[in-house]
Amino acid sequence: MTTSGRPPAATRRQRNPRGQGGQLRQDLITAARQLLASADAESELSIRGVTRAAGVHPQAFYLHFDNLAALLYEVYAAEFSELTSALQQAAAGAEPGAAALRAMCQEYARFALSQPARYRLLMTVRGQHHAAWRSRGESARSRADSDARLQLLKQLYRRA
Repeated sequence: MTTSGRPPAATRRQRNPRGQGGQLRQDLITAARQLLASADAESELSIRGVTRAAGVHPQAFYLHFDNLAALLYEVYAAEFSELTSALQQAAAGAEPGAAALRAMCQEYARFALSQPARYRLLMTVRGQHHAAWRSRGESARSRADSDARLQLLKQLYRRA
């Protein structure tokens, strides 16, 4: 941080051309997605962290989102949209019926196994810290169930 309170010039992003303000919104969503990919829980995400990763001042965040929850909604909408699109593409490449369902299941398993952090973020309770699950009764069972589902997915994926 410089004395003016701005990020150092090396990390500051270039201003968008007039009329392309929506690009900053997308940059914030992309930064949040990247930060969540390496986080244990969404509770690790902060407005300052997202804006720092996007190379803008925290105040710029509020030009596009009312709060962190609004950003998270957009992040999850984008993540689920990508997963849905991948499942639809898998089904489209197979014969209708059981073969399409099998292709979708295989794609779902591939997604879960190739991107476990994204999978856990999408399929877990909001705000839960994954590492803390093992120390709680009900939550530990949920974690065990999640691990069992991943193991089952691995077995099914290998057979396909």
